[in-house]
Amino acid sequence: MILADPRHIFIKMKKVFAVADANHVCSAPKFAFLYLEFYLQKSLNINHYNMILHISGEKTIREIQNEFHASYPFLKLEFFRHSHKAGKPSPKTDMVSPSSSVGVLMNGNKEANFEVNASKTVAALEQEFHEKFGLNVQVFRKSQTLWIETSLTDHWTLGRQNEEGEIFSHPHNTEKLDLGDRDKWE
Repeated sequence: MILADPRHIFIKMKKVFAVADANHVCSAPKFAFLYLEFYLQKSLNINHYNMILHISGEKTIREIQNEFHASYPFLKLEFFRHSHKAGKPSPKTDMVSPSSSVGVLMNGNKEANFEVNASKTVAALEQEFHEKFGLNVQVFRKSQTLWIETSLTDHWTLGRQNEEGEIFSHPHNTEKLDLGDRDKWE
């Protein structure tokens, strides 16, 4: 069985929803379609999430944050003085300033490349930072204008976290709906 390229199907569906939009119908199915389209596009083009971070004592926290954020624009790394317990957030008072040198926090003066990819879980990333460099990091996900600590979803992959951040960071159509508008029951 040969499957059609899903992008062609989505182009046809977009045309159908454009007509429905003009007639002001189908907002819930359209949202479902847009979510599926977004998910499919990301899954077809997931390679932009793969990266190599070069960790060295001379770098600042901000430099590492910026490199990570370039590949995962809806995630950010924060560095802390102490590790956090699984499923628990890190206290804000433990957060280290982005202008600080990474070398101050590292166990010894290690320098290495660190592979980060979309299939790695948040928990695995945080554990590797701690084991390889003695660095306590926490991943945060963007949600509209807020950054949310991912401690409850550490089992999610970085790719999924970034996708969820993108979904919840884009404003949705909030036009006023007439709540009195109902279908007539016959």
